[in-house]
Amino acid sequence: MAAFEIQEEADHTVLHVRGEATIQNASEAFEALKTCYATGRRLVLDLQEVSATDVSFLQLICSLHRSCVRDGRFLTIAAAVSDAFASAMAAAGYLRLKGCSFAGSAPCLWQGREKP
Repeated sequence: MAAFEIQEEADHTVLHVRGEATIQNASEAFEALKTCYATGRRLVLDLQEVSATDVSFLQLICSLHRSCVRDGRFLTIAAAVSDAFASAMAAAGYLRLKGCSFAGSAPCLWQGREKP
């Protein structure tokens, strides 16, 4: 089971995700992302302690990113992610050389996340 913890900083809000973020707890993940979205204009996802994830969580993150771009908010993923999260991104085909067309000039969350 994943632990979703929201931490408000001076200029941004951080959602720390620990443990599993999979279809089994997708509704909990959705609620955490929705609550994080409601707290501020600058959002950061801390995924360093994700032990397992699947495409359901990746899709929720993409949906949040779309909402942020549409509403003039900013969403980033902290620079370091867990190996489990990086592996899930690669397996699901989320690693990108350029951003998706919908985002315009907004940076893609998945771009440049390849492991050296």
